[in-house]
Amino acid sequence: MPQRRLAVFFVAATALCLCALDSGAQSGKSAPADLPVVDVNGYQKVIAERQGKVILVNFWATWCPPCRTEYPELNIVAREFEKQGVVVVGMNQDDDAELNLVRRFLEKNQPIFKNYRVKPGIFTAFTKSLNAGWRGSLPTSFLYARDGKVAARLDGPHTREEFAQAIRLLLARESGGRPPGAGSH
Repeated sequence: MPQRRLAVFFVAATALCLCALDSGAQSGKSAPADLPVVDVNGYQKVIAERQGKVILVNFWATWCPPCRTEYPELNIVAREFEKQGVVVVGMNQDDDAELNLVRRFLEKNQPIFKNYRVKPGIFTAFTKSLNAGWRGSLPTSFLYARDGKVAARLDGPHTREEFAQAIRLLLARESGGRPPGAGSH
């Protein structure tokens, strides 16, 4: 008899969760874990849609401690440089089994930039097609120039200031001048 009560409880709890998820979808809010999944072609489309802007793409996962530390810095960078035509994009590497962790992580960090998930099971092929020298270490960020070409690969965790410095250098190179905010000597 206790097993039957447990089963009834489980069915009722599942129904409540589904109703809560459904009401969120009807209100127009999508769950953070419902990140669009991209393969190599999808990734190239993400970059092409933002051509004309400087793009900072950050590859991260919830199971990567340096990624979790670095991620809030990206929000600051996104706010700091958006008026200069810089866009930040997140590319999550978590498997389907970690979607609840992804959801909680995004709810906690409230990113102001778009995030995607690399299609599970293709990451090795994905990294080789993206950059032959990259072995898939996380976190890794790619900085794209306005023409859509990779300007820099930033391996390992970075601070807000390190990201800002790389972006300023690229903006200066593209404008043919000095980095924004650089003092005179």
